[in-house]
Amino acid sequence: MSKKLLIFFLGSLFLNCNLFIAEEDTLTILFTADIRGKLKSVRTSEEYLGDLAILKTLALREKAFSEHALLVDAGDWTGQQGDDLFLHFLRTRLIMDAFGKIGYDAITPGEMDFFFGVQFLKKEAEKNNVPIVLANLFDANGNNPFIPYIIKKFERRKVLLTGVLHPGVAVEGYFLEPPILTFQRIADVAKKENVDVVVVLSHLGYSNDQGLFPIVEGVDVVVSAHSEDYLIAPAVAGKALILKSTIRGQHLGKLQLRMSWEKPFNFVQMGLVSPSAVRYDLIAVKPTVAPPNPVMEKFVETYFDKYAGLGELSSRCLPCHADRITRWLEGPHSKNRMGCTYCHDVPDKHLTDKSKFLNRDSARAICSSCHNYSPEKVIEILKNMGCSR
Repeated sequence: MSKKLLIFFLGSLFLNCNLFIAEEDTLTILFTADIRGKLKSVRTSEEYLGDLAILKTLALREKAFSEHALLVDAGDWTGQQGDDLFLHFLRTRLIMDAFGKIGYDAITPGEMDFFFGVQFLKKEAEKNNVPIVLANLFDANGNNPFIPYIIKKFERRKVLLTGVLHPGVAVEGYFLEPPILTFQRIADVAKKENVDVVVVLSHLGYSNDQGLFPIVEGVDVVVSAHSEDYLIAPAVAGKALILKSTIRGQHLGKLQLRMSWEKPFNFVQMGLVSPSAVRYDLIAVKPTVAPPNPVMEKFVETYFDKYAGLGELSSRCLPCHADRITRWLEGPHSKNRMGCTYCHDVPDKHLTDKSKFLNRDSARAICSSCHNYSPEKVIEILKNMGCSR
């Protein structure tokens, strides 16, 4: 009899444990915003903070200890242009590459990140396997160059990640829809897909987030950017939590949401953050908290050396042709210090009149002078390089 009771007791305990596990999950959202081109430590009044190599260590550590974890950025990772255009170009490429190596799950660009154009930004993101989500950017035909949202699926949960940019930002060749209209479509998608949590990467500015999200339905978390404010605890806007980390990558934000088996999860109760369902932290990005990742540290320290002296060969064309300059940097011509004008006859009027294209016949002749290719082969190569139409 005692043996049967023991078996019954152990069986009940096993079932109860499984029920307990199934009833509750914790979602961890790791977030940055407004990194603004900072790669290594930033001197504050107290200590050194902010470093991509340390950020990678922290991100890997936090993800390793979290069953459901996401890493996101809400924009302005490139920073202001500064005096050296080529250096700004390299820094932009470096950070996008670093985001891929660190393992970002989604990013939303800010106005600073569009300096070299939509196509450059899109290609850099694709090359580094970094998903850009931006739901309110469209061209004249109503097409969005980026994906409006992604849905991350965990074992028992679905999380929708989307992003919006302030409609006052000028993006050449595109227009920005008022976010209030964007969120109506996102809410429909979330309902149709039975999403558990909706996370918005908002590059509207913290004050605008405070004004908008109390009237928006269906948003649970807002990662705020486009301002220098930071929050030591989540702010409440209607039913949404607003998060804001420090600028220049000085802290990695961390939000943990306890989700019961049934919705609603009640992250906000009576206008206040629910202490039983929400945990929040800003983790200092400094060597006393986590050591720098050695691979990332070497990558950052040696990145600019690879391209030393190449700026003078390409900076004239860089503002309009950043995507092609990228291909040039990764090919043999840059290694042999053959700049744009080595192959291209660039008339001065091309810089003021964009309708005047480069002399492609001259480019083909230059190719044939070094390469023993047929004219057809030269045209094929030029098309693959993006240097011919």
